Amino acid sequence: MAVKFKDTININDSYTLPTGDGTTGQVMTTDGSGNITFGDPGGDGEVVKIECKNTSGSTITKGTPVYISGTVGSSFRIQVAPADASNVAKMPAVGVLEADLINNGEGYVVTGGILKNLITTPIGLDYTSVNDTLYVAVGGGLSAQPPSGANYIQNIGKVARVSSTASGSIVVSSILRTNQVPAPLFVNVANQKVGIKPNGYHSPSVSLDISATDAVQMPAGTTVQRPTGANGMFRYNSTDNQFEGYADGAWGAIAGGGGGATAARATYSPNGSTLAFAIGQSISDENNVFVYIDGVYQEKSTFSVSGSTLTFGTGNEPPNGTTLEIISYASAPAVVDIGQVQNNTFSGNGTTTTFTLSIAPTNEAHTLVYINGVYQEKSTYSVSGSTLTLSEAPDTGDSIEVESRKTLLPTGVTFSNLDSDLFTATAAQTSFTLVNGTPTAKSQTLVYINGVYQNKSTYSLTSGAIVLSTGADAGDEVEVVSLEGLVAPPLNGVSSVNGQTGDVTVASSKYDVSVISTNTNAQAFYTYVFTATATLTLPASPEVGQWIKVSNMSGTLTPVVAANGNNIMGASSDLTIDALNAGFEMVYSGATKGWVLIGN
Repeated sequence: MAVKFKDTININDSYTLPTGDGTTGQVMTTDGSGNITFGDPGGDGEVVKIECKNTSGSTITKGTPVYISGTVGSSFRIQVAPADASNVAKMPAVGVLEADLINNGEGYVVTGGILKNLITTPIGLDYTSVNDTLYVAVGGGLSAQPPSGANYIQNIGKVARVSSTASGSIVVSSILRTNQVPAPLFVNVANQKVGIKPNGYHSPSVSLDISATDAVQMPAGTTVQRPTGANGMFRYNSTDNQFEGYADGAWGAIAGGGGGATAARATYSPNGSTLAFAIGQSISDENNVFVYIDGVYQEKSTFSVSGSTLTFGTGNEPPNGTTLEIISYASAPAVVDIGQVQNNTFSGNGTTTTFTLSIAPTNEAHTLVYINGVYQEKSTYSVSGSTLTLSEAPDTGDSIEVESRKTLLPTGVTFSNLDSDLFTATAAQTSFTLVNGTPTAKSQTLVYINGVYQNKSTYSLTSGAIVLSTGADAGDEVEVVSLEGLVAPPLNGVSSVNGQTGDVTVASSKYDVSVISTNTNAQAFYTYVFTATATLTLPASPEVGQWIKVSNMSGTLTPVVAANGNNIMGASSDLTIDALNAGFEMVYSGATKGWVLIGN
């Protein structure tokens, strides 16, 4: 270009001039070493910038976010290279370059203020609008979208003027940190999630994702301080000293405030000689264990507990062919958790009806009473303080066992959530709508008919009602105990033992098995094995609850079970066993359905 001078100009040093013109409003500046470049004017309050040198190995373009990679000798100038949101060593950005800067060239980094004469739309693949946030991009440069996944997020500026030519501008604000908020927080704005991880980065997978090993402090307040309820709310009630949640239009206690019940169930097929059985978890004493043999409750005097092992006393070993079930609660009976549990045993004398307990249970719902191992319905006794009064005196020699619970602080699962419903059945009645209990699952119920525990396979819980698979007889007393708030495994039992109900004595016995190859008259409580084609004639006058087991090992498809005047599965015809190796049980249910098949 032509240079004209009015007067003489003396130049004592050499200067390197720019090779091309700058943009409108830029001025020529020197780095103090003879290098003259075009740049935006400073000192007008529009920008804050610091001196820098490009040591990245290649040219860095104007507006590129850069990080500090070193210093220049003994000077105060910083060395810079492009920042990268995917590389922690290249984050955070200190600012953006004021102008293009060749390798080893020196210039300025804008850390705050307005940077003009830029293309501001699109940025990357995104078309921008005024006030859009700009971020350090993965791989370097600017992005209108925050990086996702494990990449680092740094807000570096805002779009001020939108332009697809070099006449746009951005407002720069370098806060020298990543992830938008200080550690340990991480905010995923796009997915509206928050992550927390002490001393590290944690990308949240749910609305609030905490990666730590300590605890979370829940909101705590009195009952009066409850907020307006909405389903899903959770807080600690300092009035009741327990956690509570809001669901289905009401506040309710949530188990686990101080320890709650750890329930376990173990079942075995005894061999008649084994005394020791694994419980499945460590138990402090017998009071925490419920034992049933073929559905009949076993007095605690018949066994002992040490750690995770239950041992029957000599002479009390479960008989061969029976089913042993052990229900245990590892922590429910702890005094500091839910209350005090005490077991008392007495011997009947034929006249005494009142018995003094070791503790005063809250009410009848906090007691379980057994006479000779048979559960006693709560309508047959009352509790006043520590005195239990039976409506009738047990016979001389009867064994009476009372398990009492006295609720202390409600800091966990409490037995105040145990309710009882008592019904007197009509003929063939199957459905019993609960009034007191509100269990949410069948595993939270215990059903007794005339004091005999009912196997859970014999009934269902439907819309707040217990529905028996076989209707009760007229006058049967049906009691349903609901254990609400306890998380317990399913319980199993039987409604009768060898056809007996009421006071039942389980004798040491094996199955009676008869292998038949000729026509045979069946007896109740026998197992029959066909080894040839023959006819097995059922009893002519069976009683409800009697059973017979049958197995076809004849190698033929023609063995017959004769109905003998009663129905089989609701039909009066005989049953032909047309399946090889078939085995099943037949239980007499009454005149209508007659013998019903269980299994196949």
